[in-house]
Amino acid sequence: MVKYSQLTAEIYKPKEIASMIGVTTKTLRDWDDKENFFERTPDTDRRYMTKETLIPFLNKRGVLIGYSQDNKRDIVYVVFQVVIKNKLVI
Repeated sequence: MVKYSQLTAEIYKPKEIASMIGVTTKTLRDWDDKENFFERTPDTDRRYMTKETLIPFLNKRGVLIGYSQDNKRDIVYVVFQVVIKNKLVI
């Protein structure tokens, strides 16, 4: 499992991601060959993933904890209306 608060860098290498989720870098390369989720450097064609891309990747695999879309707690407000003898009481 990976905590959202641990994701402090903006760019991650395959080796770092592999160690986060407990797979080998070869497994990640195989997945990437099928799904193309890594970005590549233009000059050396090395694979990398930005934090923006990594978060949905980890969510999809069910290993990211402590994250919501806007990184805030969801709050639900409930308003009760009570009508007593045709008068609205809130």
